[in-house]
Amino acid sequence: MLTAIILAGGLSKRFGGDKLLIEINNTTVLMRVAKAVYEVADKVLISVKDEMKGQLLMEKLRDLCQGIVTDLEDVEFGGPLRGMISCISKVGLNEVLFVPGDMPWLEADPLVSFLETCKSYDATAGSIIWDNGLVEVLIQYHSKNTKLEKIVDACKARGKIARVSDMLRASEKTCYIPAGNLTEKPLVFNNINTLEDLMNPKPKGRLTKGEVVTVMSKHFWKALESWKCKNFTSAAELYECEGDINASFGVNHIALHAYIDASICFGLGSIHNSNLEEKISRERLRLNLSRNEA
Repeated sequence: MLTAIILAGGLSKRFGGDKLLIEINNTTVLMRVAKAVYEVADKVLISVKDEMKGQLLMEKLRDLCQGIVTDLEDVEFGGPLRGMISCISKVGLNEVLFVPGDMPWLEADPLVSFLETCKSYDATAGSIIWDNGLVEVLIQYHSKNTKLEKIVDACKARGKIARVSDMLRASEKTCYIPAGNLTEKPLVFNNINTLEDLMNPKPKGRLTKGEVVTVMSKHFWKALESWKCKNFTSAAELYECEGDINASFGVNHIALHAYIDASICFGLGSIHNSNLEEKISRERLRLNLSRNEA
């Protein structure tokens, strides 16, 4: 049974109003997303910050959504990861698809292709990757074989340094599917953060077809164990190795996050690694991300 979770816990600060309720051709952004996932899932839930926001969105969606899940309070991290962890902790999820609520051009057919590809590679998790190595980390599939409770524990253990990408990094076998393999429409996987994103949308990358990349999680878990034992140098070396593997496959977004974790660990061990800083700069350049966008 596939449960689709629409991530709708953001505050839309950069948009200047609730972006999920903005109308495009008489249909709200959230409604467009809900219609797309309703066609591919057995059950649709909304992840929200609080009950009041959830009830408001439920009234808008009516039969397209079967319930809300509010955020847990006892976790150190916020944002979409809190929503994901809250859903896993509160709902008995077997097979799950996470999607952000702010993708106004999302369609069912590319999601069907995405799910079918993940299953064909026997992946425990999957996401979508652009030609520059940027990963759509808010679109995630987790199969019935994913050890979701174990991933929740890992995110909680990482605390303030945990990110949405941890859900992918911690899965036993994660596949990254080129966006061009799934659609010929460049805006399908675009989300909106500002009014400019809605009025003058620009594709995140080129829709080129390519090989599906699969990455195993062993270095992430070994690094986490070293982290928990406060063996920060060992953790740093393992995170750096994780980054090198992802970079070699062109999964530059995940490589960057692993390298940043390595840098944090080296810092805790009072070690400076100039080579690692070069790798971080290289991945940011490939992704065209600033320091604050990592």
